[in-house]
Amino acid sequence: MKTTNAIAQAIRKVVTEHFFINPEYFQLNRTFKNDFGFNSLEMTELVVMIEQQFDINIPDHSLSTVRNVHDLITVTEQSFNRKKA
Repeated sequence: MKTTNAIAQAIRKVVTEHFFINPEYFQLNRTFKNDFGFNSLEMTELVVMIEQQFDINIPDHSLSTVRNVHDLITVTEQSFNRKKA
C-alpha cells in the first residue's frame, strides 16, 4: 500500500527532476498552471508518468479537479485505492 507521503514524494521527484522545478519551490498549495507554468501537454505528460509509476489509471473526470500538488496527490491516492479494491 502506498502512503500519502510516498505518493507525494514520487510526484515531487517527477515534478522537480523531469520538469526542472526547484525542489524548494515545490509545495502542496502550488498550482501547476500559475506557479509552475505547466501547459495542458505538460500536465498530460505528468499524469502519464504518475500512472506508469504506480501502475494505475487516473480517470479523466478526476483530472478536471486537479489544480495544485495536493489535488494531484489526492486523485493519485484515490486511483491507487480503487486499483486495490
